[in-house]
Amino acid sequence: MSTFVLTRLGRGRIDQCLARMPWARLWRRAGRLYLDLHPEDSDAAVRSLAYAGVRAEPSLERPAIPERSVGARGTLGPMLAPLALDVVVVGRVPLGLECARLLARPLPWWPGASQRVRRCRALLRGEDAAYRWTRRAWAPGSVLRDRAVASVLRPAVFSGVSFEEEPRHLGYAASASLERWAFA
Repeated sequence: MSTFVLTRLGRGRIDQCLARMPWARLWRRAGRLYLDLHPEDSDAAVRSLAYAGVRAEPSLERPAIPERSVGARGTLGPMLAPLALDVVVVGRVPLGLECARLLARPLPWWPGASQRVRRCRALLRGEDAAYRWTRRAWAPGSVLRDRAVASVLRPAVFSGVSFEEEPRHLGYAASASLERWAFA
C-alpha cells in the first residue's frame, strides 16, 4: 500500500482522477488529507492528481487510519458531507456496466430517459466518470450525538466484517462531491 499526503494547489477535477483509479482510500488525520493506493497505480495517480491541481507527496510515516478504538462506535455515511473523522473508499465502475444500467428501463414509461441518455453520452465521451464509494467512521458516542455529525453519519450495527465490503454508493465525477469532501 502506498500512502500519499494530498495538498491542494489549484482548482481541478479531482473526482475524475479518483474515479479512474481501481481502488483508493481517502482519510484525514491531524488536519492532513491522506490517500492510500495500490503501488502499481501510484505513478499514474500522482500524475493525474498533478493535472487536477493537487500535490501528492509520499508520506514518510504511516499514520494510523481512524479505526476501531476503545469506546468507539462504527458508523456508515450515506452522503459525502465533510467531517474530520471518517474514511472514504472509492472504486472504479466499469464503463460498460454503468452504460447498460443507465440505458435499461424497468418499465417502458419510466421517466427520466433523456437524462439517463445524456449521462451515458457524457460517460462514453469521457466528460464524466462513474465510481462507487463508501464512507466509514469510528467515533465515541458523545461525538456521534452531535447534531452536525448525526445528520451525516448513521450508526451501524454489524459484526465488524461489513466495514470491509466493497464500495456501494454510486457517484459521478461531474458532481464534484469527492472534491467538496476532501477540501472542505
